[in-house]
Amino acid sequence: MLDQRLGLPSASSIERLKLCPGSVRQSRGMPEFRTPEEIEWAESGDRIHLWLRAPGFIDLVTEELDIAKACWEQRERLILDLYPNWEFIDEKIIKTEHRMWLRRESGAHYFSGQTDWLAYMGDHTAIIADYKTNRGEQDAPDSNMQLRTLAVLAANEKDWKVEQVYVSIIQPLAGQPEVCVYKRSELIAAFRQIGEIIAATNKDDAPLNPGHKQCRYCPARINCPALAAVVERVARTNTADLAGMPAPQFEKALDDCRAAETKIKLVKAKAKELLKIDPSFLPTYFLDGGKAVREVTDPGGLFAFLVGKGWIDRELFIGKCVGVGIGDLTNALRERNEWTEAETKENLKEAEAFIDLKPQDRSLKKRKEAANV
Repeated sequence: MLDQRLGLPSASSIERLKLCPGSVRQSRGMPEFRTPEEIEWAESGDRIHLWLRAPGFIDLVTEELDIAKACWEQRERLILDLYPNWEFIDEKIIKTEHRMWLRRESGAHYFSGQTDWLAYMGDHTAIIADYKTNRGEQDAPDSNMQLRTLAVLAANEKDWKVEQVYVSIIQPLAGQPEVCVYKRSELIAAFRQIGEIIAATNKDDAPLNPGHKQCRYCPARINCPALAAVVERVARTNTADLAGMPAPQFEKALDDCRAAETKIKLVKAKAKELLKIDPSFLPTYFLDGGKAVREVTDPGGLFAFLVGKGWIDRELFIGKCVGVGIGDLTNALRERNEWTEAETKENLKEAEAFIDLKPQDRSLKKRKEAANV
């Protein structure tokens, strides 16, 4: 597949480049290997993005279509919130899946970024919407380096006549979008930062600085010596000493674990891939057949059968055998009534007496750090 980035750094990797300048050198020439889950998410995201670019061009499964329509609805609502008279504005240009470039004085490309949806309102205002089709955590627009970089590229494309750029992440599975606006002075400061980041990656001694965020999708994580050292450090951690370990040292150990997991996950995925090709490749490991799970495929038919036999009644069946997921219920109501996402949410408020919050196991998360602009 043709690499539209021409093998050069891009906005999607800007935070990795900032956190680990040496990753550019280390990953040069490395193939991009993804786990099966990552491939599945990426392929589904590609299909949804294609639908958003040309609705109806591709058939989506129900879940993907729901996400695609929600992305569309949220984007349209966001635009109308910013510009209620949007449809009557003549001087606007809309671009989808649009790649923008930074070039040196010689004309040579050295950096790019691709927007999912971009609108120019004359030469002085731009709006960028970035679609995220999964549930993965994203930095807020005002601290999201990828969005800020895309804003810079949009300003640069208009020869820096742009006075302001609105940016937003459209991620229906995470709720409603937030908007951030970058003014000219902030765009200029961000442009300078991009230059500093790229310059740092070009140094022969650019350091490798492993961490969960920068290693997660780095092509070099399979053979990076710095990440390998982190894995080794985790293996040497004395768990008996953790209770008495100073908080900063304990937090560093947790940071190491999160970084090490990116490689451990990749090694396991690679092993599965190779064993599928040659089951004898790893003599002491094998792929089990997976456990078959019995599943009710026709709840209505099963209910009628059980009631007909006199084995169960309606109250017992609904009370003990039926679980209704909020996501499934929301999708069903939207499909049945042709409601928008906002209408569904509002109408469901009338049913709150039947819905309750269920406590979940608390997961361990790292507090977000403010991005340096």
